Amino acid sequence: METTGAIGPEDVAYARKKVAGALADLPLPVLFTRVRLNRLPDPAVARPALAQVTVDLNGHLIRARVARETIAEAIDEVRDRLRDRTRRTCELQEQRRIPRRRRTSA
Repeated sequence: METTGAIGPEDVAYARKKVAGALADLPLPVLFTRVRLNRLPDPAVARPALAQVTVDLNGHLIRARVARETIAEAIDEVRDRLRDRTRRTCELQEQRRIPRRRRTSA
């Protein structure tokens, strides 16, 4: 977990809980996870809260990055994107493992 800017310990705990929930019950092993939270100090930025997650899912790198107004919104959105991308990767890997039937000539 990497943080920059005004990120509190409750934000870190919330991010850990949400990312762990998104990665639970996957059929492929999670080899590595990095979560970055950042709040930009510039008041002119419309969406100063950034959340980024990088996951190594059995050799497949999956990234999700979101900018929102609050860090909680960013964490929730990055969790949703991560969940969708990991499930899609698992489905594609499952399709590759299913052997295709060969057509027999009649």
